[in-house]
Amino acid sequence: MTTSDFSLNAGSQQKVVMALVITPLDSFHVCPLLNHFNDIRVVADTAWAVYHNPPPVLPAGINTMSVANIMKIYPNPADDQVTVELPGNIIATLSVFNAIGQEVPVPVLRRNNVYQLDIKSLQAGVYLMRINDEKESKTMTFVKR
Repeated sequence: MTTSDFSLNAGSQQKVVMALVITPLDSFHVCPLLNHFNDIRVVADTAWAVYHNPPPVLPAGINTMSVANIMKIYPNPADDQVTVELPGNIIATLSVFNAIGQEVPVPVLRRNNVYQLDIKSLQAGVYLMRINDEKESKTMTFVKR
C-alpha cells in the first residue's frame, strides 16, 4: 500500500478494509507476479463487500463433519470447475453461497465420491460451499478467479 492509495485529513475518521496476501518465503515467487494482481484485487473487493454486507451467521456445529480432514477440494483458486472428493461412499448435497450469503445456483456432477461443480458462470470472488450429508454439515471456502 502506498500513500497515494488514500488520504486522510487531520482529525477525520475513515474506515479502511485491508486484505493481507501472503506468499511462502521458500517459494520461487516471493512477490506476486504482475498477472496475479487481479487475484489480489478480487480478494480486496470481496473483503470490502463482506465488511459492508456480512454474510448470515451459520448454525452452530457447522465445522463438525468428521470427514472434513480427509475431504479434498481443488483447484483453489479455480477458473471453471471445482472438484470435491469425499471419502468412502458418503452421499452429500453441495450448496454454494456468495460473499453476502446468497445461495447461487451451480451445476454439480457426481461420480461415486467425486463431485464436480461447474463455476464458469460465477463472478470472480470468494464463495462458501456447504456440504451436507445425512449426519452433519461442513462449510468450506473457494475462490473463483
